[in-house]
Amino acid sequence: MQNNFRTIKNKTKNFTIIDNNILQDKNLSLKARGLLCFMLHLPETWVFTEKGLATVTGEGLKSIKSGLKELEDNKYLYRMQMRHNGGSFGSMMYYLFEQPTEMKFDGKSINSIDQSIQISNIQTTDTFNIDKSHPDFHYLNGGWMLED
Repeated sequence: MQNNFRTIKNKTKNFTIIDNNILQDKNLSLKARGLLCFMLHLPETWVFTEKGLATVTGEGLKSIKSGLKELEDNKYLYRMQMRHNGGSFGSMMYYLFEQPTEMKFDGKSINSIDQSIQISNIQTTDTFNIDKSHPDFHYLNGGWMLED
């Protein structure tokens, strides 16, 4: 039987390598798979917020929230609410994984079954073009974020 389609690929520029596990995991909806792939393609300096993801993807906030919840439920995403010295809420930390990963937090490191990930500042030379003139974009801790 002859194929009735052709795939044209250009892998010399502007591409992302993603673990096939994400695309083959039947526990994830297509929305959650797409959201995870989108988040993984962003530079490590990107500061995630629900509102920011809704803005840059063109999806509704409710859709983003349910996609993030699905990723958390399936252990591809862990979010940790940070606190300021006075105890008030700070930013939300996002930890993304290409395979389901069991995590626990002991205050200094995040431990998974296979590895220990030390909390530190990540430096990168990646560049990402965004419209910095948007009134809700702010530069924070070496990355751009969209204010919630």
